[in-house]
Amino acid sequence: AEAGFLLFMPYSLAVMSQFFSKICSRKGHEPNLLIPCTTDLRSNKLSIGNMFFNYSSGFFFGLSSKALVDRAETLQNLKVQFFDQTKNKTPINMNLALALMRIIPIPVFDRIINKLFTDSFGSFVYSFLGDSLLKTDTLMGGTVSNLFHMPQVPPQTGVGFFFSKFNGKITITVAYQDSILSDDDLKEFDNYIQQLAEDELG
Repeated sequence: AEAGFLLFMPYSLAVMSQFFSKICSRKGHEPNLLIPCTTDLRSNKLSIGNMFFNYSSGFFFGLSSKALVDRAETLQNLKVQFFDQTKNKTPINMNLALALMRIIPIPVFDRIINKLFTDSFGSFVYSFLGDSLLKTDTLMGGTVSNLFHMPQVPPQTGVGFFFSKFNGKITITVAYQDSILSDDDLKEFDNYIQQLAEDELG
């Protein structure tokens, strides 16, 4: 839980990708994944300048079914793509493109996105929000034990895995459509994460 974005993001994305590939394989789909990952370009320091404007951006990662067999290979593949896109300033350029959201109506922007991604926007959405801007564990006289991010279900993919961090604890929120993940899938996911924690942390 102490790992920073550059360490935690590729690792947790590799874990989510391997889980989702298992679900795809069981349902008879070839698990070749395209994963849009959202990120926030703001610093952790809160200011008036970064409070009201949209600083969202992202990466796109592609993983073949062969690359998903071994976690070390999956992780290395993601790291290479991450640093290549960072070097090419993909997140900054995407943020400039997303600035259109400030000046055009959302339905018009949505039609533009749907035209750009006519076949598929991706397999699932991933996001690591990083540390919470709330730096205290008390609020209005009460104790804050944890914070939960409550995202909307990504309409283009129908499922998303959202990580957030508060007071040293990592929380995973799964937003999904019933047609994508079943109750059994979610039970398997819960067992998968618990087993992973036991294997990694002992």
